[in-house]
Amino acid sequence: MEIIEKYLETVVKKQKFWLILITLAILIIPLFTSLILGKSLFSDPESYYHLNEAKNFNWRNLEYFPLTLALKLLPFNFLIIIPLVLACLSILLLRQLFEENKLPPEMSFLFLVFTIISPTFILSFSNFTQSSYFIFLLVFGLYLLSRNRITLRIIGILPLLIITFLNGFSSVLLILILTIYFWAFKRLNKQLIYLLTLIFLSFIFNMVFLRKDFFMTTLTNNQHLTNLIAALGGTSGISFLVILLALVGLVVTWRKSYFYKSYLFLPLFAVAYFYNNRAIFLLSLIINFFASIGFLKIFQRPWILKEIKKYTFLLIILGLLFTTISYLDRSSSSGPLAGDKEVLTWIKDNTLSDAIIFSDPVDSQPVKFFSDRPVFYLIYKDRSYSERLSEEIFSATYISDYQKIASDSRISLFYITPRLREKLPSEQGLLFLLRSETFKLVHSSNGFEVWAYNGNN
Repeated sequence: MEIIEKYLETVVKKQKFWLILITLAILIIPLFTSLILGKSLFSDPESYYHLNEAKNFNWRNLEYFPLTLALKLLPFNFLIIIPLVLACLSILLLRQLFEENKLPPEMSFLFLVFTIISPTFILSFSNFTQSSYFIFLLVFGLYLLSRNRITLRIIGILPLLIITFLNGFSSVLLILILTIYFWAFKRLNKQLIYLLTLIFLSFIFNMVFLRKDFFMTTLTNNQHLTNLIAALGGTSGISFLVILLALVGLVVTWRKSYFYKSYLFLPLFAVAYFYNNRAIFLLSLIINFFASIGFLKIFQRPWILKEIKKYTFLLIILGLLFTTISYLDRSSSSGPLAGDKEVLTWIKDNTLSDAIIFSDPVDSQPVKFFSDRPVFYLIYKDRSYSERLSEEIFSATYISDYQKIASDSRISLFYITPRLREKLPSEQGLLFLLRSETFKLVHSSNGFEVWAYNGNN
């Protein structure tokens, strides 16, 4: 155990190097797997939401200008460089803020390592996500605001204002985070009031004049518990072991002046997650923070039986790595596959530009991006209405049940994937109707199919 402790001390002294190395190693693994399988490098549907917004750049979504420019200048696979750079910069900026606020170096190192190997971090920074933008812009803004030069402090306002362009929810969350952060470090002053006022005015401008959504509703769902615990098979999630360590950290920091103010972030991020499960990354940050405290408390206290201490240490490390590895394995089968890209590219090259595609709602954003065609689920602003109509189409028993929906929505193509066939019954509903003469199979490849509906003619 003494050897391990000495090794950790050496690593902590050079933590900038090790943190960047761990970050790149963890994030490159899913990218390398995707390349081998011929999949798209971006596995999360949110990536394609942002890519679609960037393709349709206009004055109401000015925040997408950098991504729009990148789409035009870089090959598609090279876009992955952007989230990787954001990840490395975010980790370095967080470490710098911890150092300036006199957080013990071993604690900041453990917190950042716990964060880097968490499924929420891997998902957020191997894709285009609002979570990664929000964190980077926030820590970059806080870093510049803490500089001595007045010019840098003024520039630091810009990244915080950009956050208000993401959506209304991000703006409200930003105001609350800044208020708690500056109050915790006793930096409440007139300058902060001016900053919060400016952010609030930008929030109003975005909501009233640019008509931004308050939530990014196209990408939220109500499976809060499943998505919270990584072991339950959520799209990201937090290790159950980390939650246990965080409980230890909460207990040992109770009423300690240096830490107790951080308690305020826990209910804030928990409530944020309840309203929008994309805020799980923020919730995981505060849980990882307390988990790092709990981990240090367990192993810095004297143990009578040193062998038990060693095996407990190894058990925790292996448990954390198991969560990371299992998530990486699970993520290798998510996102658009090689067959998706081939068939959707065929649609782009061989169908009319106004052809409306019906697909699994989960695949709507990737389908829209690769096919460059309108998707039924995304046509309607009211997503609950889209979901209800989609369910009616999936469960339609007779052609007549479907025809009214088809005449209103002008669906002309059906995109059927092996994933969708596993979800739907084959002897009733949509898959059964496709066998009728009303539909025609126009293209297929490795189980991915495009069916044309001729009833609109």
